[in-house]
Amino acid sequence: MAFEGFPTAALDFYAGVAAHNDPVWFEAHREAYDGAVVAPSQAFIEALGQRLQALRPEVGYSPNHTGRGSFKKIHTDRRFNPDRPPFKTYAQMIFWEGPLAQKKANSVFKVHFEPGKVVVGAGLWYFDGKLLKAYRAAVADDATGAPLQALVDALAAKGYAIGHSHYQRVPRGYPADHPRAGLLKHDGLFARFTASPPPAAFHRADFVDWALDHCEALAPLHGWCVDFLEGASR
Repeated sequence: MAFEGFPTAALDFYAGVAAHNDPVWFEAHREAYDGAVVAPSQAFIEALGQRLQALRPEVGYSPNHTGRGSFKKIHTDRRFNPDRPPFKTYAQMIFWEGPLAQKKANSVFKVHFEPGKVVVGAGLWYFDGKLLKAYRAAVADDATGAPLQALVDALAAKGYAIGHSHYQRVPRGYPADHPRAGLLKHDGLFARFTASPPPAAFHRADFVDWALDHCEALAPLHGWCVDFLEGASR
């Protein structure tokens, strides 16, 4: 099926999840989920995925909605926290590129929507211990860190939020006045744009164009992240 936009019912569904968040309510509204959320999301993934591959041929995507593809499954992982609500109150789709086996651990383009906002982002959302050490070395190295700082500064100037600055201090082994001290405090590296309320295009076929415009702006940062992963995984 061709992507024709997300219906208002998609946002209404997630507003209902936020208000009721229980299995009985979800089962009573599963048809709305399948029709207003899953089906248009799968069409969107196919449409944007093809366009992203024209931009970066190695980008991967899949319309699978069970957690094995691009569409983030609606059920939360409660294995380690049974008090979590059973369902997510947002939809999220990823398009990945990189050498790591776990799709979401690579650099990803991400499209997220929920009542009140749409977010488009790209990058690495979290560094594990090994990658964090390699990332800091890459930031400190002028050959890789200076171009990264320029990319981040350019995106920030265009209104993209840069994340994620987690640590309060520059890590041990690096001078506190390092020229890229801000980046050294990160435990992830990504940029995102938030449209609140969602753009009018969200409900039309040209939402693919809207999302792609942001992905094109984010592509240099995504490319830096992919190159970093390739080097760090050798």
